[in-house]
Amino acid sequence: MSNTTIPTCPGGDAKLQSYVQFPECWDGRNLDSPDHRSHMAYAQRNEAQARIGCRATHPVPVPQLGLKTRYDSYGGSGFTLASGSPSTMHADFFNAWDQTELERLVKRCINDPYRNGEPCRGQGLYTPNPSYPNATPPPVPSDRYADAVNADAPLWFKNQVYTFTGSNYQSLPDVGGALGDFTVEFEFNEPAKSTDDYLFSTGPDNIGVYSNAGSIRALSKGQPSIQTQGEHSLNVTHHLVYTRSASVTKLYVDKVLVGSAMGGASTLLNPRVWRLGNYFQGTYARWKGTLSRPAFYTKALSAERVAAHYDAR
Repeated sequence: MSNTTIPTCPGGDAKLQSYVQFPECWDGRNLDSPDHRSHMAYAQRNEAQARIGCRATHPVPVPQLGLKTRYDSYGGSGFTLASGSPSTMHADFFNAWDQTELERLVKRCINDPYRNGEPCRGQGLYTPNPSYPNATPPPVPSDRYADAVNADAPLWFKNQVYTFTGSNYQSLPDVGGALGDFTVEFEFNEPAKSTDDYLFSTGPDNIGVYSNAGSIRALSKGQPSIQTQGEHSLNVTHHLVYTRSASVTKLYVDKVLVGSAMGGASTLLNPRVWRLGNYFQGTYARWKGTLSRPAFYTKALSAERVAAHYDAR
């Protein structure tokens, strides 16, 4: 069945089949997009329509889903869908897999298919790619963002995505003792507007960044707050950098300097508690959304380095 016409079936015990195929390549950053589609893409194919890999814009392969539906037909034309034209045919997927087993299959059958698909053959989970018969896999693309971050020698860098539901948070590594200049960097994705939900905080120095009605605010003890002008896009992954040098704080969102503030102590004497997704004191003001790839530096990144990190995403 094409997107525009339903074929005329021959007589006899014929079957009319539709096939909805989901895209199998992810951009590696966004769990959703404004149109709910552009964060995913179909793989590249050769002239024989065999898959030859994901594009650079969507480099992460994910399990490909497909839904085949067969209809009894006794010949003739005039078939229609209750929803309208054939292009209205669609499918939804709800993940009910055992997560341990799914992770094993993804790792062994999708992200490492050049080992002849073992142990995936015979399970209907792996089809050899004729473009690479027993071939050495192509080189894995470098992680340009991780390379840019590591070039600035962070004290620590967690190259992963954390999901927050409003009832959890992530403790960050202790930075130890008194602290002068520093930078906190991460990405955030907010599905809906929130009120005073903290993206990160540290105490007892009362430093943090939180989201309030679509804007981002930064607080630092003894300083006026910094706030973004206008609202950030929802369901889009943004890049955030918070720097402190002497007694000057700066906030960058998507490499743009939102503002700066001055005042308070030039050194944090006892920054004990560092958290993602929560205010350091108590259990309230918890983030809902994702926070990813957090990094901490014992220096204030320059505007040029902030832009370099953003452009490498």
